[in-house]
Amino acid sequence: MKIRRVRRILSFAALLLCAVPASPGLASEAGDQASCLKRIAEAVQNYTNTFVTAQGGCEARNLARETPVACEDDNDTKDQLKDAADKLISQFNKCLPTSFAQMCSLSKTAPLDLYAALITGPGSLRDTLNVLVARLWRTSTTGCPRPTGPVSKEAESCVRSINSQVARVSSQIQQCVSKCEFTLTKGGGEACIAPDTGEPLKDKLVECVDRARARLVDSVAKRCTPAALVEAGCPLGASTVPGLFGAFEPHLKKLTRDLDVKIYNSPCRYRIAINPVPPVAPVAMEPSGELKEIHCGQELDASFFGDDEEMVLLGDLNCQDAGKVNGLVVSASNVTINLGKDFRVSGPAKAADRTGVGILLKGGAHDVFVRRGVVQRFATGIADVGAGAGNTLKELTVRGHVGDGVRLAGEGARVDSLSVKQNGGYGVRMTGALSRIIACTTEANGLDGFRVDGADAVLDGNQSGAFKDNGNGGFGFVLNGLGANVYQNSTEVNAGGGFLVNAATVRFKANSATSNGGPGFRFVTAGSALDSNRSERNGGLEFDIAAGNLDETGNRANGSTIVFGPEGGTFE
Repeated sequence: MKIRRVRRILSFAALLLCAVPASPGLASEAGDQASCLKRIAEAVQNYTNTFVTAQGGCEARNLARETPVACEDDNDTKDQLKDAADKLISQFNKCLPTSFAQMCSLSKTAPLDLYAALITGPGSLRDTLNVLVARLWRTSTTGCPRPTGPVSKEAESCVRSINSQVARVSSQIQQCVSKCEFTLTKGGGEACIAPDTGEPLKDKLVECVDRARARLVDSVAKRCTPAALVEAGCPLGASTVPGLFGAFEPHLKKLTRDLDVKIYNSPCRYRIAINPVPPVAPVAMEPSGELKEIHCGQELDASFFGDDEEMVLLGDLNCQDAGKVNGLVVSASNVTINLGKDFRVSGPAKAADRTGVGILLKGGAHDVFVRRGVVQRFATGIADVGAGAGNTLKELTVRGHVGDGVRLAGEGARVDSLSVKQNGGYGVRMTGALSRIIACTTEANGLDGFRVDGADAVLDGNQSGAFKDNGNGGFGFVLNGLGANVYQNSTEVNAGGGFLVNAATVRFKANSATSNGGPGFRFVTAGSALDSNRSERNGGLEFDIAAGNLDETGNRANGSTIVFGPEGGTFE
């Protein structure tokens, strides 16, 4: 049976299941609760936006005033905050008492109690926002004092942009979460956010949050130079746009973790019953067309494939409640694991429960081709054990793992067109010889975007970090293996820097490093050749080149051509 035919049959079956009418009682309860949730969410979003816009706006305007005002005593600011607080209680009172009690937001079952919890006391929403505003515009940073008089027009424009975008993105991320939770309350399904960390889980929610963050970085990057940030007193302690975004991230996470989780997932909330998602998924075997079912942790060995060469996933494999297991384990060789482009292999919602590997290539498995789809929320995304040779990953999204996104040790491993993001460790780590990394992107990983330890690797056309998303916690690229060829790769807004080279005989051509937190290019060892590379607006040196490297011309630092001899050199 052809795969298209199989999919049509499964889609038709799904439509029949969806056509079964819901219980009227459950539908009514879900509708009332969803309506109340929407009112609470809109009121909290309005308060967040108004507080940062008003209080933060007053503090920011002080930077352009001859005589600053005390914002807590400013009548216009106080009026705006009072109006926003009044809207909180007004919206809460529109909920049916039973629905409000069922939501039990912040473990409060009465409108006045929730109102008080949001705007009074340590850890309240008001307190969290006040800390953010204070760190933006009042808290001094060592070596970067707050201005004592009016700032320049450039710094003033930067300040206004930061404040308006911080207000907007804080509110927008709350809106992203509330929309997802509103849909979940009405229809059930996978959780929107991890209950222990507040991490977005669903695809649409992840995309919504990423767009909101991108607007902040994009807008601020257009209006803020390092000089303007320093003149404004280093908001959040940052003197670069990547540093500003990195310092703002914990505040966003705190809002999500401490506020959204407790509003939408409080332990006393009444929940509408939903059917659990079983930890199995349908697959089709090719070329036979045979239909099978796989389960979380299953080993796909030679007997599973038989005479077939490819397994095609026809639905999500959800291991959220399957216990501490791997997603899939592959021990067969010369086979293809096709995740079907639209489907996911998913681990637990709670970060503390994420163990194992999403797709594990077992010892001895060689020439395995894993392609398309999403692997998310395990300890490690995709890894090999036993260093099987010739394994390939292509057109995959690998995200939300506690450790590394991709970790391959086999010789001749190839990764092509991957999106690897929001993992706690390295984005992509390759330790075997003759690795190939082609047209991949790494964003928002905890350590380096790409780390290559094996000899004779090729890196071509990859992107590490991006203004429209965000950078990695370490360097964009770290190269520790001899003989690498590194062509047309780019790094942006990575916290550690752009490229770090700790190996000889590496050839660098047409690479770029822009607005990273540390150096653009740092060559620690000798023996490499640099040709037509570009470095701009990085927080450290643009080029830091040890003795014994070769200048093949065309390298540029902030628009100016650099020239270095056998002794190397440093260039700003």
